[in-house]
Amino acid sequence: MTHYFWRPLFCLFVVAFPLSSHAALALELQPGIRAATFEVVLKKPVADPLTYEKALPFDLMPFIERNDEYRSIGTAFGLGQNRYVSAAHVFALAIDSQFGAPALRSASGGMSSSAHSSDACVCGSCRFGPFQSS
Repeated sequence: MTHYFWRPLFCLFVVAFPLSSHAALALELQPGIRAATFEVVLKKPVADPLTYEKALPFDLMPFIERNDEYRSIGTAFGLGQNRYVSAAHVFALAIDSQFGAPALRSASGGMSSSAHSSDACVCGSCRFGPFQSS
């Protein structure tokens, strides 16, 4: 019976104090957050070892996926001093992968390769080398 009392009270609270007004980030913080956000990528194979009966319809894929030499597998966030954190399932894709160790790509296109094997990155925290401009 008590849940009938709390439900309307909760709904009234949500309507009276909308949470979305408090969710916006200050504009001066957004560039710093974007600069500390990186894409975790794996190198695509150069040549496809498989042969197909007819040509695959690559024109149906988005342009960037079709022409990029890296495959995006997730996102990482910079903590400073070449240390980054990401979800463990992102690095799990790179464990014993034929594509090699994961790399990071910045928003400007700079690349950084892993200083460890992909097995050392499973904890979700890795060290990467300095970025090279593309």
